[in-house]
Amino acid sequence: MTVGNIIVLGNDRNQKGDLFNRLVFDVFHVLGFKDPQFNIHKPGRELDIAVRHRTERKIAIVESKAHEDEVGGAEINKFVGAVETEKRRYRKEGLSAVGYFVSKSGFTATAIEQENERAQDRQDGDSEIILLGPKEITKGHL
Repeated sequence: MTVGNIIVLGNDRNQKGDLFNRLVFDVFHVLGFKDPQFNIHKPGRELDIAVRHRTERKIAIVESKAHEDEVGGAEINKFVGAVETEKRRYRKEGLSAVGYFVSKSGFTATAIEQENERAQDRQDGDSEIILLGPKEITKGHL
């Protein structure tokens, strides 16, 4: 068995996405998060998962993709906008928010390069986006 391969069994895309979201929450549970909210409908968008930390005043906003293809920069950029909006909302509650993009198939090389550059250029107040691919999910390299 090769570590890093994730197979999600389901009858359709929605069922596979829901099952993958449950797997993703297990990863965040190990990291100290609790009380997941799944498929949160917002005006103009949907958040896959939002979870609060058990001991710290922070929340994780999670986009998860169970697609067969690697995720590209355009999908990550769309998520960055959603995280910015949520970060402002949670700041009013005294919580910090971090965005996690989790992909069963990983990310394109250009998407990884884009996020590395964005992380280096990040200023105070900019949203942090952490990318988790199959190796980070299965081996715990978070």
